[in-house]
Amino acid sequence: MKDIFAQKTDFTDLDRAIWEEELEDFLPSVIYDMHSHLWSETHKANLKGPPTGLRWEVSYDDLMDWSASLYPGREMHFLVLGTPIPGMDIAGHNAWVASQMSGDPNSGVNLLVTPEMTPEYVAEQVRIHKFFGLKPYRLFAPDLLYRPLSACFIVIEPEIILPGSFDPLFNFAACLIK
Repeated sequence: MKDIFAQKTDFTDLDRAIWEEELEDFLPSVIYDMHSHLWSETHKANLKGPPTGLRWEVSYDDLMDWSASLYPGREMHFLVLGTPIPGMDIAGHNAWVASQMSGDPNSGVNLLVTPEMTPEYVAEQVRIHKFFGLKPYRLFAPDLLYRPLSACFIVIEPEIILPGSFDPLFNFAACLIK
């Protein structure tokens, strides 16, 4: 991302007035954005065409710059979820997102999981990259009509994986239980 904030958002005088008059004194000094995505075209794998939508180049530094513009004077932390794009390099993306967020111990990163991942693989990735939780997306499920996510796991300890019991109609960010 080369200043996505400037590319996609124009702050008007009215926006600034709303911040100063209504939000600046209302919002806390520390903000946790609990739904953020990062992306690098390095992990596009077989994806074609120009980057759009979820494929905006956004690093941790970009996210911090954008947040500083949106919430001036606030300390920011994030729960970063994997960016769900079928055909991408999921393993590379998960590792990159974890490395991007490794410098912020007050933020968390969820492992993007797919039905093809084994419990052993998930546990290994959690151990290696210190993922906070798991994030399944129905769009990776093999049933294109219903898309149930049947292969999801809850990590209780890095060594213990239990089959998850998830409603297949919803996506869940399953937090690790410590």
